[in-house]
Amino acid sequence: MPLIGTIANSSARGFGGLKTFIVTFQAEYLIVGGGGSGGGGDDGKGGGGAGAGQVQSSSTTLAQGTNYTVTVGGGGAGQSSISIQSTQGSSSVFNSVTSIGGYGGYGEYTAQSGAGGNSGNGFTGAASGGQTGGGGASSVANATGVNGANGETVFSSYTVGGGGGGGSGNSSGSEGAGGSGGGGAGQFMANGVNGTANTGGGGGGGSRTSGVGWTGNTSNGGSGKVVLRYADSLPAAASTTGSPTTSTSGGYRYYEFNGSGSITF
Repeated sequence: MPLIGTIANSSARGFGGLKTFIVTFQAEYLIVGGGGSGGGGDDGKGGGGAGAGQVQSSSTTLAQGTNYTVTVGGGGAGQSSISIQSTQGSSSVFNSVTSIGGYGGYGEYTAQSGAGGNSGNGFTGAASGGQTGGGGASSVANATGVNGANGETVFSSYTVGGGGGGGSGNSSGSEGAGGSGGGGAGQFMANGVNGTANTGGGGGGGSRTSGVGWTGNTSNGGSGKVVLRYADSLPAAASTTGSPTTSTSGGYRYYEFNGSGSITF
Protein backbone atom coordinates (compact mmCIF):
# COMPACT_ATOMS: atom_id res chain seq x y z
CA MET A 1 0.00 0.00 0.00
CA PRO A 2 1.76 3.23 -1.10
CA LEU A 3 2.29 6.23 1.12
CA ILE A 4 -0.17 8.90 0.02
CA GLY A 5 -1.63 11.98 1.59
CA THR A 6 -5.29 11.23 1.12
CA ILE A 7 -7.21 8.15 0.07
CA ALA A 8 -10.86 7.23 -0.12
CA ASN A 9 -12.31 6.19 3.25
CA SER A 10 -9.06 7.06 5.01
CA SER A 11 -7.21 9.89 6.69
CA ALA A 12 -3.60 11.08 6.88
CA ARG A 13 -1.62 13.16 9.36
CA GLY A 14 1.66 15.01 8.95
CA PHE A 15 4.17 15.66 11.75
CA GLY A 16 6.00 19.01 11.81
CA GLY A 17 7.93 19.74 8.63
CA LEU A 18 8.55 16.08 7.84
CA LYS A 19 6.71 14.58 4.88
CA THR A 20 5.73 11.55 6.93
CA PHE A 21 2.17 10.28 6.85
CA ILE A 22 0.25 7.62 8.71
CA VAL A 23 -2.68 6.47 6.59
CA THR A 24 -5.61 4.93 8.41
CA PHE A 25 -8.75 3.34 7.04
CA GLN A 26 -11.86 1.51 8.18
CA ALA A 27 -12.14 -2.27 7.87
CA GLU A 28 -14.67 -4.82 9.05
CA TYR A 29 -13.86 -8.14 10.66
CA LEU A 30 -15.43 -11.51 11.44
CA ILE A 31 -13.73 -13.50 14.21
CA VAL A 32 -14.93 -17.02 15.10
CA GLY A 33 -13.49 -19.12 17.90
CA GLY A 34 -13.05 -22.88 17.62
CA GLY A 35 -16.04 -25.07 18.49
CA GLY A 36 -16.10 -27.42 21.46
CA SER A 37 -16.02 -31.21 21.16
CA GLY A 38 -19.11 -33.33 21.67
CA GLY A 39 -19.73 -35.50 24.71
CA GLY A 40 -20.16 -39.27 24.77
CA GLY A 41 -22.96 -41.41 26.17
CA ASP A 42 -23.36 -45.01 27.29
CA ASP A 43 -26.11 -47.51 28.01
CA GLY A 44 -29.25 -45.67 26.97
CA LYS A 45 -27.86 -42.18 27.37
CA GLY A 46 -26.70 -39.79 24.66
CA GLY A 47 -23.74 -37.45 25.04
CA GLY A 48 -24.19 -33.70 25.02
CA GLY A 49 -23.65 -31.60 21.90
CA ALA A 50 -20.94 -28.96 22.14
CA GLY A 51 -21.14 -25.20 22.06
CA ALA A 52 -20.02 -23.18 19.07
CA GLY A 53 -17.11 -20.78 19.18
CA GLN A 54 -17.92 -17.17 19.89
CA VAL A 55 -18.80 -15.12 16.81
CA GLN A 56 -17.85 -11.43 16.72
CA SER A 57 -18.17 -8.94 13.86
CA SER A 58 -17.68 -5.19 13.85
CA SER A 59 -15.51 -2.47 12.30
CA THR A 60 -12.10 -1.18 13.30
CA THR A 61 -9.48 1.36 12.26
CA LEU A 62 -6.31 -0.08 10.73
CA ALA A 63 -3.07 1.66 9.77
CA GLN A 64 -0.85 1.52 6.72
CA GLY A 65 2.57 0.01 7.42
CA THR A 66 1.37 -1.96 10.46
CA ASN A 67 1.64 -5.73 10.74
CA TYR A 68 -1.38 -7.41 12.32
CA THR A 69 -1.24 -10.93 13.73
CA VAL A 70 -4.16 -13.27 13.02
CA THR A 71 -4.81 -16.26 15.29
CA VAL A 72 -7.35 -18.88 14.21
CA GLY A 73 -8.44 -21.17 17.03
CA GLY A 74 -8.64 -24.93 16.63
CA GLY A 75 -11.67 -27.03 17.48
CA GLY A 76 -11.74 -29.01 20.70
CA ALA A 77 -10.63 -32.63 20.51
CA GLY A 78 -13.04 -35.42 21.43
CA GLN A 79 -12.42 -37.14 24.74
CA SER A 80 -12.30 -40.85 25.58
CA SER A 81 -14.24 -40.72 28.82
CA ILE A 82 -17.92 -40.19 29.54
CA SER A 83 -17.16 -38.94 33.03
CA ILE A 84 -15.59 -35.63 32.03
CA GLN A 85 -16.52 -32.61 29.99
CA SER A 86 -15.16 -32.68 26.44
CA THR A 87 -12.60 -30.13 25.31
CA GLN A 88 -13.20 -26.44 24.80
CA GLY A 89 -12.20 -24.94 21.45
CA SER A 90 -9.31 -22.49 21.22
CA SER A 91 -9.76 -18.74 20.87
CA SER A 92 -9.35 -16.74 17.66
CA VAL A 93 -7.80 -13.26 17.83
CA PHE A 94 -7.37 -10.22 15.59
CA ASN A 95 -6.28 -6.70 16.58
CA SER A 96 -6.81 -7.28 20.31
CA VAL A 97 -10.33 -8.70 19.78
CA THR A 98 -10.69 -12.25 21.11
CA SER A 99 -13.48 -14.71 20.29
CA ILE A 100 -13.29 -17.52 22.83
CA GLY A 101 -13.77 -21.17 21.94
CA GLY A 102 -17.03 -22.98 22.55
CA TYR A 103 -17.38 -25.27 25.55
CA GLY A 104 -17.36 -29.03 25.17
CA GLY A 105 -20.38 -31.26 25.68
CA TYR A 106 -20.69 -33.39 28.78
CA GLY A 107 -20.68 -37.14 28.99
CA GLU A 108 -23.56 -38.97 30.63
CA TYR A 109 -22.12 -39.09 34.13
CA THR A 110 -21.55 -35.36 34.45
CA ALA A 111 -24.81 -33.65 33.58
CA GLN A 112 -24.21 -29.91 33.76
CA SER A 113 -26.21 -26.97 32.49
CA GLY A 114 -24.75 -23.89 30.89
CA ALA A 115 -21.66 -25.50 29.45
CA GLY A 116 -22.06 -26.20 25.81
CA GLY A 117 -23.80 -29.54 25.89
CA ASN A 118 -25.85 -31.10 28.63
CA SER A 119 -26.26 -34.85 28.56
CA GLY A 120 -28.21 -35.30 31.74
CA ASN A 121 -31.56 -33.74 31.07
CA GLY A 122 -32.04 -32.89 27.41
CA PHE A 123 -32.04 -29.14 27.98
CA THR A 124 -30.04 -26.78 25.80
CA GLY A 125 -26.85 -25.66 27.51
CA ALA A 126 -25.48 -22.17 26.86
CA ALA A 127 -22.06 -21.92 25.29
CA SER A 128 -19.60 -19.08 25.10
CA GLY A 129 -20.65 -16.15 22.96
CA GLY A 130 -24.36 -16.83 23.30
CA GLN A 131 -24.36 -19.83 20.97
CA THR A 132 -25.87 -23.04 22.27
CA GLY A 133 -25.29 -26.73 22.01
CA GLY A 134 -27.82 -29.54 22.07
CA GLY A 135 -28.46 -31.62 25.16
CA GLY A 136 -28.28 -35.39 25.29
CA ALA A 137 -30.78 -37.92 26.55
CA SER A 138 -31.03 -38.76 30.22
CA SER A 139 -32.55 -42.23 30.04
CA VAL A 140 -34.12 -44.79 27.76
CA ALA A 141 -37.44 -43.03 28.32
CA ASN A 142 -35.94 -39.70 27.28
CA ALA A 143 -33.58 -40.77 24.53
CA THR A 144 -33.94 -37.90 22.07
CA GLY A 145 -31.06 -35.47 21.59
CA VAL A 146 -31.79 -31.76 21.47
CA ASN A 147 -30.96 -29.87 18.28
CA GLY A 148 -27.97 -27.56 18.29
CA ALA A 149 -28.77 -23.87 18.00
CA ASN A 150 -28.37 -22.21 14.62
CA GLY A 151 -25.43 -19.92 13.99
CA GLU A 152 -25.47 -16.55 12.26
CA THR A 153 -24.65 -15.23 8.81
CA VAL A 154 -22.09 -12.43 8.53
CA PHE A 155 -21.13 -10.44 5.40
CA SER A 156 -24.03 -12.22 3.63
CA SER A 157 -21.85 -15.22 2.81
CA TYR A 158 -20.36 -16.73 6.01
CA THR A 159 -22.73 -18.82 8.14
CA VAL A 160 -20.84 -19.78 11.30
CA GLY A 161 -21.27 -20.66 14.95
CA GLY A 162 -23.74 -23.57 14.94
CA GLY A 163 -24.12 -25.68 18.07
CA GLY A 164 -23.74 -29.45 18.15
CA GLY A 165 -26.78 -31.71 18.44
CA GLY A 166 -27.23 -34.10 21.33
CA GLY A 167 -26.72 -37.82 20.90
CA SER A 168 -29.57 -40.30 21.16
CA GLY A 169 -29.31 -42.97 23.83
CA ASN A 170 -31.87 -45.39 22.44
CA SER A 171 -33.21 -46.59 19.10
CA SER A 172 -36.69 -45.33 20.01
CA GLY A 173 -35.36 -41.77 20.19
CA SER A 174 -33.87 -39.48 17.59
CA GLU A 175 -30.56 -37.68 17.26
CA GLY A 176 -30.30 -33.93 17.62
CA ALA A 177 -29.48 -32.04 14.43
CA GLY A 178 -26.46 -29.77 14.25
CA GLY A 179 -27.22 -26.07 14.06
CA SER A 180 -26.70 -24.21 10.79
CA GLY A 181 -23.22 -22.79 10.65
CA GLY A 182 -21.23 -25.97 11.08
CA GLY A 183 -22.76 -27.73 14.07
CA GLY A 184 -22.28 -31.51 14.07
CA ALA A 185 -25.28 -33.80 14.43
CA GLY A 186 -25.76 -36.14 17.36
CA GLN A 187 -25.61 -39.87 16.72
CA PHE A 188 -26.93 -43.17 18.07
CA MET A 189 -24.44 -46.01 18.59
CA ALA A 190 -21.72 -44.00 16.87
CA ASN A 191 -19.39 -41.04 17.22
CA GLY A 192 -21.06 -37.67 17.08
CA VAL A 193 -20.50 -35.77 13.83
CA ASN A 194 -17.54 -33.39 13.94
CA GLY A 195 -18.16 -29.66 13.74
CA THR A 196 -17.38 -28.29 10.27
CA ALA A 197 -13.89 -26.89 9.86
CA ASN A 198 -13.55 -23.08 9.80
CA THR A 199 -17.06 -22.43 11.09
CA GLY A 200 -16.48 -22.75 14.83
CA GLY A 201 -19.28 -25.35 14.89
CA GLY A 202 -19.69 -27.52 17.96
CA GLY A 203 -19.32 -31.27 17.72
CA GLY A 204 -22.34 -33.55 18.05
CA GLY A 205 -22.91 -35.90 20.97
CA GLY A 206 -22.46 -39.63 20.51
CA SER A 207 -23.59 -42.79 22.22
CA ARG A 208 -22.08 -46.21 22.74
CA THR A 209 -21.95 -49.04 20.24
CA SER A 210 -24.50 -51.59 21.40
CA GLY A 211 -23.13 -54.53 23.33
CA VAL A 212 -19.52 -53.42 23.62
CA GLY A 213 -19.74 -50.75 26.28
CA TRP A 214 -18.09 -47.38 26.16
CA THR A 215 -16.00 -46.87 23.02
CA GLY A 216 -15.19 -43.15 23.16
CA ASN A 217 -17.98 -41.99 20.86
CA THR A 218 -17.34 -38.26 21.01
CA SER A 219 -16.58 -35.77 18.23
CA ASN A 220 -14.27 -32.89 17.42
CA GLY A 221 -15.23 -29.26 17.24
CA GLY A 222 -14.78 -27.23 14.06
CA SER A 223 -11.87 -24.81 13.82
CA GLY A 224 -12.46 -21.07 13.71
CA LYS A 225 -12.01 -18.37 11.11
CA VAL A 226 -10.97 -14.72 10.72
CA VAL A 227 -12.23 -12.63 7.79
CA LEU A 228 -11.27 -9.01 7.03
CA ARG A 229 -12.88 -6.79 4.43
CA TYR A 230 -12.53 -3.17 3.35
CA ALA A 231 -13.44 -1.01 0.36
CA ASP A 232 -11.93 -2.23 -2.90
CA SER A 233 -11.14 1.37 -3.82
CA LEU A 234 -8.21 0.99 -1.40
CA PRO A 235 -5.01 -0.84 -2.40
CA ALA A 236 -4.45 -4.50 -1.63
CA ALA A 237 -2.45 -5.53 1.42
CA ALA A 238 1.31 -5.15 1.10
CA SER A 239 1.98 -8.67 2.39
CA THR A 240 0.36 -11.62 4.17
CA THR A 241 1.40 -14.88 5.81
CA GLY A 242 -0.73 -17.92 6.48
CA SER A 243 -2.06 -18.11 2.92
CA PRO A 244 -5.38 -16.31 3.34
CA THR A 245 -7.94 -16.61 0.55
CA THR A 246 -8.31 -13.25 -1.18
CA SER A 247 -11.19 -12.02 -3.31
CA THR A 248 -13.00 -8.89 -4.43
CA SER A 249 -16.79 -8.80 -4.37
CA GLY A 250 -19.59 -6.29 -3.89
CA GLY A 251 -17.24 -3.34 -3.50
CA TYR A 252 -14.99 -5.02 -0.91
CA ARG A 253 -11.61 -6.71 -0.71
CA TYR A 254 -11.76 -9.88 1.39
CA TYR A 255 -8.98 -11.66 3.29
CA GLU A 256 -10.19 -14.99 4.68
CA PHE A 257 -7.88 -16.71 7.18
CA ASN A 258 -8.58 -20.39 7.84
CA GLY A 259 -5.29 -20.71 9.70
CA SER A 260 -3.11 -18.38 11.72
CA GLY A 261 -0.95 -15.79 9.94
CA SER A 262 -0.51 -12.06 9.58
CA ILE A 263 -1.34 -9.15 7.29
CA THR A 264 0.44 -5.86 6.60
CA PHE A 265 -1.26 -2.98 4.79
